[in-house]
Amino acid sequence: MNMLDRWKRSLGAFAGGAVYDHKGGSSAGAAAYARQLERDRRDQKELTIPLQDLPVTVIDFETTGFSPAKGDKILSIGAVRIENGKREMFYSPIFTEQPPEAVLELTGLTKQELLDAEPASEVVKDFLAFSSNSTLVAHHSAHEKAFLNATLWKLYRMKLSRRVVDTKFAVMHITELEKAASLEEFCRYFQIEPEGRHHALHDAKSTADIWTSACNSCARNGIYTLADMYKQAAEKA
Repeated sequence: MNMLDRWKRSLGAFAGGAVYDHKGGSSAGAAAYARQLERDRRDQKELTIPLQDLPVTVIDFETTGFSPAKGDKILSIGAVRIENGKREMFYSPIFTEQPPEAVLELTGLTKQELLDAEPASEVVKDFLAFSSNSTLVAHHSAHEKAFLNATLWKLYRMKLSRRVVDTKFAVMHITELEKAASLEEFCRYFQIEPEGRHHALHDAKSTADIWTSACNSCARNGIYTLADMYKQAAEKA
């Protein structure tokens, strides 16, 4: 690592955020493209679209820890896009030079996989393109939203301009899930068999199954749009 890289890394840590490893070259093109994707998204109206017609991208990140403000960063992105009854998958690790051993053991990611991966600027740009014109959905969405916003700011000096919906809003009418928190509890209720835990794509696929099942349950209970979901949440608050 040269002196400039050391300075950038120390500056990022001092400023309270991760500094992503890179493989050389300029990320200016990726940054411009990412900004344009989010600008295009701002005109989308998703609150009143029927849930069955709403394009969503269900996301899950594996990260080095729990706090992007303390320097933790995204190691891999898994996503499932649901649109017109069809599903598309996105998965990519992110180039990382020194991942924590404990996280490798938990997630099944390998050092070589992370060293062979594309840098964050390219992976996140590709993810934004994959998920464009869709609403984002996540289980415990605060985690994904915090990391995505921190990453977008570090890489492109931009913030996420779209909604990230938490699965909890889709299950508020289900009394058995009022105190449930874990992905396993949600899967158990909807009789979903997870493929594997703590892998970004596997967890995104399980969350996508939860979202689909929950939306079907919503329709049976008179909840047809995101606006209905938020109204129900406000009434329960």
